[in-house]
Amino acid sequence: MQVGYGLTGHGSTGEAFIDENKRWGLNSIDATAEIMDATDAGWLENPAAQLVMDFDNGLAADDAFAVHFGLAPNLGFGDDEVIGGHGDSGGPIFIDDGTWKIAGVHSWLSSDVDFTAGAVSDFDNVDFNSTCGEMSGMSRVSEASTVDWILTFVPDAIAEDVDVVDDVVCTDDLTMGLLPDAEIIDELAEILSVELNTTGKFTDMGVVCEFEGRSWILGHFASDDGVVEVWMGPTPIPDSDLVPFDVKFATYFYLDPQHFDSLMATLSL
Repeated sequence: MQVGYGLTGHGSTGEAFIDENKRWGLNSIDATAEIMDATDAGWLENPAAQLVMDFDNGLAADDAFAVHFGLAPNLGFGDDEVIGGHGDSGGPIFIDDGTWKIAGVHSWLSSDVDFTAGAVSDFDNVDFNSTCGEMSGMSRVSEASTVDWILTFVPDAIAEDVDVVDDVVCTDDLTMGLLPDAEIIDELAEILSVELNTTGKFTDMGVVCEFEGRSWILGHFASDDGVVEVWMGPTPIPDSDLVPFDVKFATYFYLDPQHFDSLMATLSL
């Protein structure tokens, strides 16, 4: 499943307009970009770290990976089939193996012009306008080099399942419980409500984990929109002038040392 906010339209005519609405649709990952790289003399960087898919419409003539690379026919998901358009870069590609997971991040489009074999799969023969018969590529999230690159920019990222991150150690496996009535918790809930454009409150806080040399507190924030898992840690910037809560990637928060210590004391952690 692909999700994005970019240009939208129809597979027969291509991307046409943008209205900032989030849309989703289905597609299947056909291969890694190695199959394209071998055909076109190395125009892709690190092709093994990229996933690729084409935009099918049920017609064999527009099945790009069969036309260009000889893969077995895959005629798509009918009206639910989508491909990324301009403005969708950075959006997630999900797979469902019983649990929804991000498999890739949308990156680029490709069309017949990228290949020299002379075969044509593009429905309207107009390159890079997201019509059926075009292809797209995604950065593969599970690729080790991709993970390393992400962590150079997001060193404080915490996996939801801490067991998969070697340097996260839970030091206090505490039972989650109702929170005491504390000003610090109310203040945090108010700021989070503004950030998430909803109204809610923390229902519990507990487990403390060590990651990147800092402690993090785990809590659950409940609103009419559902329950959000929130991680809170002390700012890595000593003596900073940050506001009490500096939002970091939606549900990860840096707290200044005074507020973090106060929260730890309130929770008796």
